[in-house]
Order: sequence, then C-alpha cells, then structure tokens
Amino acid sequence: MDEAKQKNVVFRYKGQRYPFTLSKLVETPYSVTPRPMFGASILTGEADYSNMRPDEVVPLVIQNDWRRGFQDVDYDDSKKYAYSQNCDARFKNRVMLAPKKQTAITISTALATLSDGFEQGSSTTLYLWESTLGDFATATRSTTGKRTGTYCACLTTTSNGHDAKIHRTLASGATALASYIGTTVTMTAYLDYDAAGATGSVTKLYIADGVGTTYSDNFTGATYAQATVSREIAAGATELTIGIWLDTATDDTKTVYADDVTLATMIPAAPSLIIPFGSYLVAAVGAHLLYSSDGASFTQAIVFNDTITDLCVYGNNLWVMLGASAVPYYTSDLSAFTLSSQYGGDADRYTTLTAAIASSDTTPTVADRSVFSGDACYAVIDEDEDTEEIVQIDDVDEPDPAGITIDRAELGTTAYAHASGATIREIGAMSGAVYMANCGDRICAIADTTGTVRTSDDPTNNGTPLSTSITPPNSTYTITDMVDDPNGNTLMMKQDGPYIVVDDTASPSIPDTLSDVNTTDSYKGYVWKGYWYVPGGVNKLRRQNLSTDTVEDISITQFAQGDKDMDGKVTAIAGDGEYLYLAIDNGTYTEIIAGRDENVDGSTSWVWHPIWHVTPDDFVSMCVSAVSGSKKLYALTNTYTDGVQVFALSQSYSDPLIEASYEVTTSGTFVTPWYSTDFVENDKFWDSVWIGAINFQGYTSLRVSYQLEGQGEWDDTNDWTELGYCTASDMFSGTGATLVYPPEQVTRFSIGQTSRKIRFKFDLKAALDGSTTDEYSPVLTRIRVDGRVESSLAGVSLRKKNIACVLDLSGGPQSSVKGQLTALAALEAATEPIDFEGPDCIPRKVRFAQEGLETRLTRRPAEAKEAEFVAMLTLEEV
Repeated sequence: MDEAKQKNVVFRYKGQRYPFTLSKLVETPYSVTPRPMFGASILTGEADYSNMRPDEVVPLVIQNDWRRGFQDVDYDDSKKYAYSQNCDARFKNRVMLAPKKQTAITISTALATLSDGFEQGSSTTLYLWESTLGDFATATRSTTGKRTGTYCACLTTTSNGHDAKIHRTLASGATALASYIGTTVTMTAYLDYDAAGATGSVTKLYIADGVGTTYSDNFTGATYAQATVSREIAAGATELTIGIWLDTATDDTKTVYADDVTLATMIPAAPSLIIPFGSYLVAAVGAHLLYSSDGASFTQAIVFNDTITDLCVYGNNLWVMLGASAVPYYTSDLSAFTLSSQYGGDADRYTTLTAAIASSDTTPTVADRSVFSGDACYAVIDEDEDTEEIVQIDDVDEPDPAGITIDRAELGTTAYAHASGATIREIGAMSGAVYMANCGDRICAIADTTGTVRTSDDPTNNGTPLSTSITPPNSTYTITDMVDDPNGNTLMMKQDGPYIVVDDTASPSIPDTLSDVNTTDSYKGYVWKGYWYVPGGVNKLRRQNLSTDTVEDISITQFAQGDKDMDGKVTAIAGDGEYLYLAIDNGTYTEIIAGRDENVDGSTSWVWHPIWHVTPDDFVSMCVSAVSGSKKLYALTNTYTDGVQVFALSQSYSDPLIEASYEVTTSGTFVTPWYSTDFVENDKFWDSVWIGAINFQGYTSLRVSYQLEGQGEWDDTNDWTELGYCTASDMFSGTGATLVYPPEQVTRFSIGQTSRKIRFKFDLKAALDGSTTDEYSPVLTRIRVDGRVESSLAGVSLRKKNIACVLDLSGGPQSSVKGQLTALAALEAATEPIDFEGPDCIPRKVRFAQEGLETRLTRRPAEAKEAEFVAMLTLEEV
C-alpha cells in the first residue's frame, strides 16, 4: 500500500499536501472537543455588568442619556440615538415631546392700505406714488383736505387738457402677474372734489394691467366719499398699476383731495424675511412690510412699489432695501418712513478750495470749478481724515469768476469751518440697495448692487457718505447676502461662497466652498457665538471661527449619512442663547434641528438634535423673539398663504418640565440605534426590555415597538412589532410652574426573539383628553435590554472545535524527519486558514493555536537511521 495513503492526518495549504501519521505511542493520539464561546467575563460597556457571562440572560444594553444627538444608526455611542421626529432628547436622562408648533399667524389677504405715500414724504413731495402732469397741473402731499392721518394727496389742474395723475405700479412682468390672471382686483379711495359737478370735469380711479385699463365712474362728490373701481386681470397682463386722474373741461382751477387708498387683495408675493426690530417683529412679504407687537397677529406698516430685498437694523432704525434700482427707506417707529437721500461712492473728480470757509458762511464759494460738469452736484468737503461734510454745489458751469456756490441749507444747517486748501470731491446719489448688514454697530455694509459693496458708520440722511465701491473678485457670481456680525466684521455671501472685507478688500473667507458653487439658491449666512455659519452647495453647512479662522464641516449629512429626510439644503438659520436652529428642506418636509457644542462627560463636540418634522417646506427665514411675552421661533416660507410659522421654545433650557405655560406637540416618534452588543457577529436571544418612563394617566401615552434586523425601514409602521404601552401614573398635580410630575414607572415587556440586532421605537403622545393638556409630555428616562449572546449568526451555528493530535515523525521513503519538522513549522506560521482532515474524515479549516506545536525526541540517531520525534499539535477550527 502506498505510504501516503496510509497517512491519517492531512494538511493542505497553498496547493501543497502534507500527510502525517498519528502516533502509536499514546493511547489517544487524536481528539476533537468544543471550544468555549466566551471567557469567564466580558465588558459590555456597562461597568455594573462587566463580570457577567453573556451566554446567560443578563442586561446586554442600558441607555439613559441621549445628549450627543443623532444619528447613531448602530449602537456605537451610548449617548446617541438614531432618529427622532417631533421629540426632544436634549436634556439629560429624558426624551420628551418637542415644544409645541403653534397655530400659524395668518398673513391677511384683507384690504391692503396703499396711501402710505401720502403719510410718508418730504415736505410736499409724495413718496411711492409717481406723477404724470400737464404743464398746468400739480400733485403734492398736503395737510389741507386730509381725511385721516396727517397728510393726503392733492391734485390740481388749472387748464383744460393739462391733467394730473398719480399712479403706482404694484407688480410688473409676466411672472409677477401670473397669480393675478383671472382675479378681480378692486381699488377704493376717498375723494374730496372742491368743484363737484363741473361740466366735463374728470375725477376717476383706474386700474391698468398692460392689456387694458378700467376706470371708475366720474366722481362728483363735494365732500369725502369713497370711489371704487374693479378690473379682472387679463391673460397676458404685464403690470398692475392703480391711479387717480383729474382733468377739467374749463380753464379754471380744479382740485381733488385723495386719502385712504386700498386694494381689496394683498399682492400675492413671496415672503422673504422676518427679523426682530425693537419691541416688534417685522416681516417682508413682497413689497409689503408687516409688523407684530404681540406675536399673535401682523399688521401692514407700508407697501412699497418694489419688492423688499433685505431688512437691517442699524442704530435705532430699520432699513428697508428695495433692490439695485430703488433707493432704500429707513424708519425708527414703523410709522414715518424716510427716503434715503444719502450720497457717496466712487470719487473720480477732485479739486481744492483756495479760500477758507467760516462756519457762519451760508454760501461759500470754490475758486476752482474746472473739474465738475453739469448744473449741480453733491460733494464731500474733507478738511482732514476725521471731518467730512456733505454739501450741494449749484451752477457748476456758471462762468462766474467768483467760483462755485455751495448751498449748505439744502442738506442741513450744520456747517464746519474749513481752512484753505481743503479737498472737495464729487459724489453721486445712492441709486439703490440690495442688501445691508450691521457690522457690530460700528459700520454698516450695503450691497448697492449684486456686485459691489459700500460702507458707512452713519447711513442716515446728513450722515456719513458711503465709501467708494468694494468689488469682490469672481464677478461671475453675485452677492446673495450681507451678514450681520456683532463682532464688527464685514461679511458677505456670494454664489461662490463667503467673503470677508479687510482694509477695503474683499476676499474668500473659506476657500473650500468654491467647490460648492450654487447659482440657484441665494444662501444667507448667520453669525452666532463667534462663529460664522455658512450654508452652500446642495446640503453643506460649514462654520468658521471668526477669531481663529478655523473651519469645521458640520453638514447634517456628515451626521446622518443616508438619511433622506436630512439630505437637503439649509434654507434658514436662527439662534437663541443656547441653540442654533436650522431649517432643512428635503423637498417634501422641513426638518428643524437644533445644534450646539455639547459637553458630555467632559468631552465637548458639536451635536445635532432633530426637533420638528413639519409641513410646509420651503422655509426662507427664521428668527427668535420674545415679542409675545415668551421666547419663540418664528419662520416664513416662500408662500404667504402659509402664514408665519410659530414654534415654542424653552425659556431657560433648565427644566422645561416645570416651566410655566410650556406646551408640547401632541405626538412624536423616537428610534434607538441598532443594539448588537460587543458581539456584533453573533445572534442574541432578546429576552425582554425594561422601559423607565414618566407618564400621566389619561393624558399621555408611550407606546413601545421593536424591530429585528432585516425587517424594514424605521419609518415604515408595518415593519414594527408592538409590545404595548408603558405604565402611567395618576400621582401628579398642578399645572405650569406648580406642576408636580408623577414618579418614574418601570415597565417590563417580553420579547423572546433571536436576531443579531434589535432596535426600539417609541411613540409619544400628549393631550389624550383634548388640546387643553398639551403642557403634559410623556418622558422616556431609560432603556434596559436583557438577553444572551448565542453561538450562531442568522441561525447558522458559530460553534467551533479544538483539535489535539499527536504525530509520529519517523521518516520514510517519501519524506524525512527533517522534512516533516520543516513542514510543521511552516504550517504553524501560516497566515491563512489551513485545510485539514483527520481520521474522522470531516474536512475543516484550522489554524495552529498559540504555542500550538510541541515536538519531543523519541529515538536517538544511533538507535535508528535518523532521529525520530513525536509532534503534539493544538489546532483551532476557524
């Protein structure tokens, strides 16, 4: 018989076959025994259970703190969770319902008062209304003839055919008019005609849409009465213009007073901004500026002729930006609005005063007038770096040897004295303003176009002229925001990322964002607690430390990879003293999440907590305000019919459970990570779960469900197995600040299932008896999962064997003892599993145990052709 066939132990490794013979010197040269799965103890992450055997039913998981936020899909951090909707896990040892999303505040579509330009103005000049006048006609702002308020409009004509018209274009362009097509628009105004009934005289209201014009009946009232005109906006409309028309059939004076003009529908425009201003909230909705003094309703302050592009609080004033082609307004009281007559900008022509100017001079002259052109210009007189005065220069081209006349009275009576040789530079009027930022009340920065920025420490009329243009690089990309910064930095957002202005030069602040160029979304930045938060791309959010310039990527997708709900653009940002709030638009819902640097057990890192999962989507602006008497988060979407969204906030973030009038949402969902213990690749027999909860009998509920690995998505209700409801207690009393919460109750739920992983879902509900008790929230306090680790994976046994064998190494025709010893040494050093078959004819994959090869000499060379050995092998099945 061939010697190789007589061998009863065979190894195969990397294509080589190594046969050996079991020893005849021992009684049991071959044995196979079970290998223990576990040692005497194991660390499970909970010190209390570090000495318990996991193959016995013991507490495998304990979790009672979730302050490190989401999204821990697998249980890698004992203080994280996986998902949450309308729940709040920011407080130690508790998960509760999110603060209440309150009823949205309606943006009224009732009458929109449009006579703002009668009350707003300068002397007799009307604001907002334009005039079309014959040679013998006037249109002025007047206190005479007013019906309400302080001013009205006064139209006068003295000659037939020389009519007087005032008109406002409230919307223009096919896109802006699209929502009006087929809608009937009604205009009303109170008129007082001082020569009523004059033959052939015309006093009418009208509405024009670019396709046609509809006029009211001729007004004939001798005292104030209301006139009305309506028009259905035609297909193809290109404008919405309203007006008042006065003409006379005779060459005598006719006057009509107009007041309290209304439009019987609000202009259906997109909201864009909501910010605090003093004791008010102010909101921009198209051309409408709305305000609220109580956080419960909004009132129209004024309607402009142009869409509001930005709002900014600087000093005591609210500034209203109206775009690159419209001059901004400012107000200190939301009642009187001042049209900016500020000047400034590029200084390209200079001259020098050759004579001193005393402070008492009212019409000083400039000897050298050769550098100016035109009949008049505005200029800054610079005596030194700290003294500037803005003046008007008249009759620039007048060939008068005496020089150019400076009219100080045009812009105020305050005058500086100037020594001879002071410089005068010509400047132009502000032509428009798109965005504005308050740079720490030190200066303001105004983007007068989408490509240039100017600064001033006092932009009010008669204040400090605007600086020369600061033009950021990469002009292909436009400015999308000027960012308020209480630290005093001049910050701007562009389509290609954030920029900062230093020494009148703008440069990219975070160069990495150049890879996130976005020409579709006009992102706005936000400064909070010394960091600049910069959204970009399609789902990015970075923050830059404004002191150290260090940058950190805190994009939600970094924390929630693969979570479709969180994969969206950041559309709005706001913060209070404790948390930064983001609105994330995923195309279907808005996820509002809270974040901050959180210190847990001595380790500080940025964390995110989902708070609200709401409709509608398309949030565009948010702010925090206590205008209602308590702190709340207010938000606007891009659809005015959504109203102003309102979310309650914790007043102190200390203990919202006992805050007075703290209310919660009526339902929410909280999902744990996949629990798998330290033995990730083993099945576990999940025996039971113990849930600690605070629950109000008859008012709140906490339902518990579980899901085993492979059973489906977390948000599919059909993939969960319900365990039941946590025990509730009726041991509580009081409300608000006097509320005494019931004691914690622990409920045990049996599971009795085997799987590699398990996770739990908690459905929290409040106000079970109706909406009157939404200040009570169920509270999840702790989770303990009992079970044991199984010697299987997906039902397949993981049990392995230990193999011991003793081999005779005596040499033979086909192998020497030396060759056998060399082969065994090579097999012991193998880095990959070895194929093995013993006398039981069961093929296995094995490796040598540590110190698994021992050899002993049995016959010396003098007693045989060569020395003989026995080899004792300890093998482990793999």
